[in-house]
Amino acid sequence: MISNVTQNLFGLLVFLATIVITKTEGRTLDVLNDKLSSSEYDTQERPNAGGPPVNVSVELYITSIHSISEISMDYGATMYLMMRWFDPRISFESPDPIDLRSGSKLQKLIWTPDLYFVNVKQAELHQVTETNKQIRIFPDGHVTSDIRVTLVLICHMHLHRFPMDKQLCHIEMESFSYSIKDVHLKWLTVNGSDSHAVSLPSHDSLPGFILERPNMTVETPLYPM
Repeated sequence: MISNVTQNLFGLLVFLATIVITKTEGRTLDVLNDKLSSSEYDTQERPNAGGPPVNVSVELYITSIHSISEISMDYGATMYLMMRWFDPRISFESPDPIDLRSGSKLQKLIWTPDLYFVNVKQAELHQVTETNKQIRIFPDGHVTSDIRVTLVLICHMHLHRFPMDKQLCHIEMESFSYSIKDVHLKWLTVNGSDSHAVSLPSHDSLPGFILERPNMTVETPLYPM
């Protein structure tokens, strides 16, 4: 009899704890939804509009490089594109971040950097089994975005030493509509180094080729207005 009572009480305590956690998370989402739906938040307006530019840290985790073609001068790559920035307008009080997973309607309400690949021929955002995109919002307003894409990228090859040639292929990214006055793109740094901002697959994943360590740079091109 004592054993049965103990088991019932334990089950009741676990059940009540689950209800409390669920309600707290729901309240946090309600607060975020209220912030995003208010007239004070504009999805088309960058954080800190009129002030210093938004710093956007970029990281690439390349899972495969494939379909290298000397004829069409391009190559294919599948990667995770991760961006991090700070938006104080959507800070909230909670010990834990909020994860907006695939299918969340709130994803479309959040301002995100309009990064695009300059030297891309074709691009695909993976949709199986759901759109491969996730946004994580931290209580202090820091935001991370993670998407999985497959690209076909232009690579201007010099084949005068073919087949013992060495090619330098780029992945170029820019903000589509913001200048450096509004958005400042940079490679993700860890302990002051950007050496881990781009991760490549192992050498064994690309038979017949040797992948060297990537070189990351930041440039400011000028466009006529």
